[in-house]
Amino acid sequence: QILAMVGSADFDNAAIDGNVNAAISLRQPGSSIKSILYAAAFNDNVISPSSILWDLPVQYQVNEFTVYTPVNYDSKFHGPVTARSALANSYNVPAIKLIDSVGPDRMAQVGNAMGLTDLSTSPGMYGLPLTLGANEVTLLDLTTAYHTILNHGAHSNTRSVLEATDGQGNPVQLEAPQVTTQVISPDAAYNVTSILSDPQARAPAFGI
Repeated sequence: QILAMVGSADFDNAAIDGNVNAAISLRQPGSSIKSILYAAAFNDNVISPSSILWDLPVQYQVNEFTVYTPVNYDSKFHGPVTARSALANSYNVPAIKLIDSVGPDRMAQVGNAMGLTDLSTSPGMYGLPLTLGANEVTLLDLTTAYHTILNHGAHSNTRSVLEATDGQGNPVQLEAPQVTTQVISPDAAYNVTSILSDPQARAPAFGI
């Protein structure tokens, strides 16, 4: 249930397009979407938090003329790192290698089920940069997906209005009843939650 939503700094300010609700507008989510990839990988038993991912240089042949070479935000490579460390420190190269194993289609499918409704489940729609936030989603949907992680892998559709009545006091159903569906395993959700809650794991990149 939505307790509060601030979608604009000033609704009446045309200079900042104040009438646009940024919380339901499509935006690139950046690295915040990496958690969805790791949730999918844990759910499908591709890795565990202690699995080693190799943060070393790699190239992908996109087409005849283009080579994709992912880099980390600190322009460094960190060698063998655990999945826990890779996610906690938001390393790009391990995430790219992981989505190459999981598959962009599978990440999109799991993300859609977790609440990222703007991610297509049609095959072949996305490439490896999906896990770096290259494709747009809404903040509300991303929040819903993170709620799915918090909710032990069970997705619930968002509700902004719980009940309403008409002028005669009769109840009016404004939204579909809330439905909860288990979309990733509780273990997968726990692993992501554990990693994101681990200050020691984040220390190399972000400090304590």
